[in-house]
Formats: sequence, C-alpha cells, structure tokens
Amino acid sequence: MLAVARLWAQWLTLGGSEAGSFAELMRPMLFETHWGGALIVQILLALIGAQAFAAVPRAGAWTRAAIATVLLSLTPAFSGHALGESRPVIGVMLDSIHVLAAGAWLGTLIVLVAIAIPLLRNAAARAALHGLLINFSRVALISAALLTLTGLYAAWVNIGSWHALWSTPYGTALIRKLLAVVVAAGLGAINWRVTVPRLTLGKAHRFAASGIAEAMAALLIFLLTALLVGQPLPLE
Repeated sequence: MLAVARLWAQWLTLGGSEAGSFAELMRPMLFETHWGGALIVQILLALIGAQAFAAVPRAGAWTRAAIATVLLSLTPAFSGHALGESRPVIGVMLDSIHVLAAGAWLGTLIVLVAIAIPLLRNAAARAALHGLLINFSRVALISAALLTLTGLYAAWVNIGSWHALWSTPYGTALIRKLLAVVVAAGLGAINWRVTVPRLTLGKAHRFAASGIAEAMAALLIFLLTALLVGQPLPLE
C-alpha cells in the first residue's frame, strides 16, 4: 500500500496528469532508476516478511520475520534523502531507526485497532486487550521518542535554515507531516491516560472512536511521508 502511495506521490511531483499518464511516467522510473530498484527490493522484502509473520509459530518464522523487518527498514534510506547526506552511514542508520520506530508505534497501532474493535463486545476479550494495550503504550512511548529524535536530526540536515522550512515545498510538506504527528501523539496520549484505563469499565465505544481516530492519523502520516520524500531538498 505504501509503495503504491510513494509511486502516486512521485507521479504528482513530476506534474501528474499534465506531464503524462501514471504508467507512462512511472514505468521507466520504476525499472530504470536506483530509486525504482530500491522500491522493488522494498516490496519483495515486505512480501517475505509477511510470509514469515503468517508462518508464526513455526520454527524459524520469527527469525525470518526479524531479518526481513530490519532489512526492510534500510530500503527507504536507499531510495530517499539519507544516502545523499554528507555523513551517509549515520544518515542511513538513523533513517533505519526512524522507520523501525514508525512501524513499532504507528504500524502496530493500526493492526491493534483493526484486531481490537471486533472484540470489544466480549468482556473477557476486553480484559485481555486491556493488558495488551498497556504493554503497547510502553512500546509506543519509546518509539515516539526515537521517531522524534531521528526526525529532528533529518530535518536539521535536510532543511538547512528556518527560512527554508516555511518557503520551500519540502519544508511545507514537512510541516504538514509534523502537524499530523502531533495529532496522532495527542490522540495516543488520550488513549493511554484516559480511554484504555476505562476499557474494562464498559467504555468500549470510547476506545473504538478514539482508536479509529488515532489509526486514521497514522495512515495520514504515512501518506504525508510518501509526499515528503518525493520533494526536492531545499539544499539541492
């Protein structure tokens, strides 16, 4: 899904329908460029990882899933801006941490909400879900902190000045993403401190509403990220 979103964002960056059809512009970019090669590897690793997760708890499934996940976290750096930094090793490493943190927080959130909502009518399931969400909150807090720190580093390296943050397409795209992150973090804080603790008290409908809202904010962040990486850097 995210690969398709990135292709769509790249097509829009190149001019959209005014410059040519989606297939006409994206076919050579996908099969004849470094960016396209990295995206193809990303898709293949995602399929391998999905197959490994589906095979759990069979022997070796978690190992294959972990290896595919770590390798997958490296691919955005090879198709984005991190590789072109003055210190590419640090850029690729921090970009990988950024991707892993986003997956641990926002990706897990989307899966949890999709699984949780059908189970909310069952009291026993709500009790088990309550414990799972409490544990996830700890993971989400650590992941959000890592996401923020690595994101600030990338912004500092890529933007170059406060003026560029407000006056360039990359800067304005970054601001939109940051606003979406603030919304998601705010909804997450409400869920963590208010909604989840009340889940076992018959307040399931509130969790459903706030959980869906936070998951939608997460999806918006992924979409805005796809648009962001398609923008030229202010320093270019």
